[in-house]
Amino acid sequence: MTATIPLALGRFPRSATDADLFPDDRGTITLDRATLLDKGVFGFERGDPRAAPFSMLRSQLLQRLDHGRTRVVAVTSTQARNGKSFVALNLAAALGRIHPALLIDLDLRRPVIGERLGLPDAGSGVDRFLLGESDLREIRCGVGEHQLGVFPVAEARMDSAEILASDRTVQLFASLRAYPHAPVCIIDAPPILEGDDMMILAPHVDGILLVVEEGRTRQADLRESLRMLRPTPILGTVLNRAILPQRSFGYGQYYPR
Repeated sequence: MTATIPLALGRFPRSATDADLFPDDRGTITLDRATLLDKGVFGFERGDPRAAPFSMLRSQLLQRLDHGRTRVVAVTSTQARNGKSFVALNLAAALGRIHPALLIDLDLRRPVIGERLGLPDAGSGVDRFLLGESDLREIRCGVGEHQLGVFPVAEARMDSAEILASDRTVQLFASLRAYPHAPVCIIDAPPILEGDDMMILAPHVDGILLVVEEGRTRQADLRESLRMLRPTPILGTVLNRAILPQRSFGYGQYYPR
């Protein structure tokens, strides 16, 4: 997968208004095309063939989830810089075009969701909810013209494991599951082998998408990661930066399990 792709945002049909889906939040924002282009967020685009892999991933994921229920899916990788945030962002964007969706940044050590979307710094984030400093309704940003709500992180936290191990994490996931219209919740989760953050989160999610970078992710690390995540289901793997023929777009493959 590559991250510098032309993008044109359009207006998409919606099954409900943003106010209907998420009545209590800090407001709805309009995303800036130039920022999205620069940060490699193109999952909102319908017509660009370079967004097609995330549309296909979206459809495959929806087929594997229970209809009528909120489902919480973590997107992670064995190590940092394998493209998990890139996949999480674009998958959530593609979902928000046709289905209610929430994108939650829980990689507290290296949060990037707010910055890549160009969200304004409102001084509040999911980290501050977990610390008991903010109400959840103060954090969520609605993305204009899409069925997508975003929970960014206010600031990087080096004590991420202690924060995620608190009772407020249980409250967070209970609140996500209680949202109306059964949104699919995409978690940008921490890397598996860099601390125990992902181990803390795994019992709270319904399934995991594992991002694998061709030529960088080691088989031994992959085996160890799969062992550590049991018994949380692995819904599939996403092959990032696939070495494919030149005529292909090269965003990778999705392998259901």
